[in-house]
Amino acid sequence: MGPNNVTVERNASSKSERIFTSNSLDQSSSSQSSSPSSGYLSYHCDDLVNDQNSLEDNLYHQLNEKIEILQQQITILEENQSLNDEKYRRVKQDNNSLLNKIHALEDQLRDLEVQGEEWRREEEKMLKTAMARQDREKSDQCDQLKAQIYSLQRELLEVRSDTLKHLTLVEKLKEEKRHLKEQLKCKDDELEELKSDLIKSRDMNKRLKDEEKVNLKMIEVLSLELEETRCQQQQNQQHSQFQANDLTNKRKLSGGVGGLGETKEVKLFLEFKEEVKKLKEENRNLREANEELEAQILANHLEEGRSLLREEEAASSLAEELNNLSLEPLRIALREQKECNKKLRAYIDGILLNIVENYPQLLEVKKK
Repeated sequence: MGPNNVTVERNASSKSERIFTSNSLDQSSSSQSSSPSSGYLSYHCDDLVNDQNSLEDNLYHQLNEKIEILQQQITILEENQSLNDEKYRRVKQDNNSLLNKIHALEDQLRDLEVQGEEWRREEEKMLKTAMARQDREKSDQCDQLKAQIYSLQRELLEVRSDTLKHLTLVEKLKEEKRHLKEQLKCKDDELEELKSDLIKSRDMNKRLKDEEKVNLKMIEVLSLELEETRCQQQQNQQHSQFQANDLTNKRKLSGGVGGLGETKEVKLFLEFKEEVKKLKEENRNLREANEELEAQILANHLEEGRSLLREEEAASSLAEELNNLSLEPLRIALREQKECNKKLRAYIDGILLNIVENYPQLLEVKKK
């Protein structure tokens, strides 16, 4: 309900109250005015007046109750009206704010429509530009692909011709490989022979070392015999001092024993000298054989290198690699053999020097 309806109802209720009050007053005044004129009916009039007063009292009480009820209802209606007015005011404010929002949204919508139209036009323009650029690029790419196809066709023809040449070269290389395998087999056979010669030289070196050990034992035996001879000579000299009377006979006897000792020492020295000479001769022969073998190997390597240098570059590199792999152990073995010979010569020289320093009498016997 609006405030106008509440005001109309309020005016109607006040008008009805005034009408009811005026009617009651008219009735009371008419009753009072008619009371003196109807004196002849006093008895009946008193009864009527009493009844009328009671009715008026009842009616007055009822009207008061109704008025109170109406006042309560009016109070409730006024409170409801104030609440409704407050709600109406709030709703009106909300409505105004919503209307403002609607207007703002409509403005934004119009702006968005304008922007969308502009964006659509720009996108159409960009799309047309991109399509034109893509068409140009596609045309350029087609031209490039045609040129590449033409170039690839020419390269294909060249590759086919090169393939034929390479096939011919492969056949030639296979033939050279077979020839190199045959040469490698020959070189392996030569290497085996060289290895067998090396084994023989090692065996000879071992035999020389064994003979050297035997000579060392012989030198030790000779050293012991020399010591015994020296002790015997010293004993003879001491014995000759104590026996001064038989000095001449003792000297003859000691001279005979000394002659025998010297003869024995000379024989041992000569045998040892012969053995050393023999060892030196064998060592010299072995060294010469090793040098000849090394010279032969180097000559073979030189000849192989010269022959391989005349071949193709790839075949030459392969042959050199195989040659290096096969000759490296042989070079190591020859180096070891040289070291062994050097040690053997140094050992023999040391023995001779030891004899010269410790047993000079052997050389003195040779001088005599």
